[in-house]
Amino acid sequence: MSVERAIKLLRLLVSVESPSGREFNFAMLLRELIEESGHKVTVQRLSSSSCNLIVNPTRKPELAILAHMDTVMPMIPPEVRGTVVCGRGACDVKGGIAALLLALERVDLARVSVVFTGDEEESGSGALLYSLEYSPKTVVVVEPSSLRVANAARGALELLVIVRGEGAHGSIDTDRDAFSRFLELLLTLRRRYRVRVISVHAGSEDLYATPDECRALIDITADDWRSVLNEVSSLLSRLGATWKIVDAASSWEVCGSLLDVFKEILSHHGLPSEPVTYPAWTDATRLAEFGIPALIFGPGELALAHTPRESIDAREVVKCAEVLADVIREVEERGAELEFVRLPRRQT
Repeated sequence: MSVERAIKLLRLLVSVESPSGREFNFAMLLRELIEESGHKVTVQRLSSSSCNLIVNPTRKPELAILAHMDTVMPMIPPEVRGTVVCGRGACDVKGGIAALLLALERVDLARVSVVFTGDEEESGSGALLYSLEYSPKTVVVVEPSSLRVANAARGALELLVIVRGEGAHGSIDTDRDAFSRFLELLLTLRRRYRVRVISVHAGSEDLYATPDECRALIDITADDWRSVLNEVSSLLSRLGATWKIVDAASSWEVCGSLLDVFKEILSHHGLPSEPVTYPAWTDATRLAEFGIPALIFGPGELALAHTPRESIDAREVVKCAEVLADVIREVEERGAELEFVRLPRRQT
């Protein structure tokens, strides 16, 4: 597998927009590329403008490898800097898609399906619809993990919090305005939990006054989101804030012989083999809610995803393709011998 081929392929993929719910044109490009490598592809419709692509559409495959086609917006056109390809979706997750396309050129599929899903960045409906209809036994979800295999993911509770206060003319010193009260709330939460602020909206540039309302989207690490919600909602109520749930998921962890195979293959390729915990929500978490065990693995650095700096090194894409091709060959050879075991919730 050549780096030059990976750069050319990845540049093509990044050049085509694929926002959530509108991935169909990108999917048709993928379908053409996949069929050129001799594989059968089925289109599973999500809507008139969104779909899944299923390579080797067999029921209850021993393994399904999933990669989502959609990206966040706005579009950032591709740019190549040496072996690094920059642009929207380069690492999340078109670098992983390029790796799968390269792997598909070198393997035959019977017990393994490869699925390119829609709508992951919004609701995860693509992975859910595929799993409900095809019932894969195990799953590998391709996401930027810096070529580390994740056998666990931390849970999280995402809340829209609304804090109200007393506005005043901008020249008046006060700690009773909504933003000051939100800061107080945030510090209180951070003394108890790991909290990330996703967005904050308070006040107006056109109105010289301290704000009487502050709206913030926050993400709280949670092993069991329901128990955390009970604690947090009581605290928010005492501080006079209102809230609503945007998203929620509990932590999960798996082990088993497929993980052992993955670790052996990573070691063979000179890569770190010790499993890690993935910090973000992925389709793997949605599948865990339905009892389908999964691993997470892929090229690219998660910290760059969704940012103007999004990029990936094509050498990492090639290495990922080699690992995934070996995983597919191993599952095709050993089949039902490989299994997962769900473990109790992982403490984050």
